[in-house]
Amino acid sequence: MRGRCKQTDWRKFRLIAGALVIGSLPAVAVIYFLNGPWLLIAIGAFVLLALGVSLFPADKFNVSADAKGPLIAFGVAGGFMSTIAGICGPVLTVYSRITGWDYREFVATLHPVLVVANTVSFLLKLVLLGGVDFTGTPLWLWALAIAMLFVGAWLGDRVSARISTPMARSLATALAAAGAGAVLIRGLAQLV
Repeated sequence: MRGRCKQTDWRKFRLIAGALVIGSLPAVAVIYFLNGPWLLIAIGAFVLLALGVSLFPADKFNVSADAKGPLIAFGVAGGFMSTIAGICGPVLTVYSRITGWDYREFVATLHPVLVVANTVSFLLKLVLLGGVDFTGTPLWLWALAIAMLFVGAWLGDRVSARISTPMARSLATALAAAGAGAVLIRGLAQLV
């Protein structure tokens, strides 16, 4: 785990984390006024479209990995998406692809970013929307989810040294697409 912290870009983390909070605030209002399946469908489709665009070579976008503006903009979008649908990773995966951010550094930075995104989203919903309903989720599922966080981090450390950058980018994009697809399917299922 110590090696992972050395790879974390703490400057980018601070910018993204601040932007996440900014993006989460309007998302709470959207949830309050517009929550429903159409919102999930729109978000899932938007992320899939963005991932499709990000498959073009990074030099086509001319976005510097050192530029603060795009990083903050994607952080705001990540905060919005995290609060609306519980997915922040796909938006930041698009950012990492169009800037050519080294995947090991990106993944190491993404870990604390996701902690902030989920915490901010949870607290805003709890305080501003009057609570979160936990009654539908059994305790064993919470325990399994927490355990899987540690298993995923451990497995990621083992696999990271054995996987090439292009393969890791492809895997990150596939996982981001799966997350966006799940949100889209959840929205479509609620319509039926």
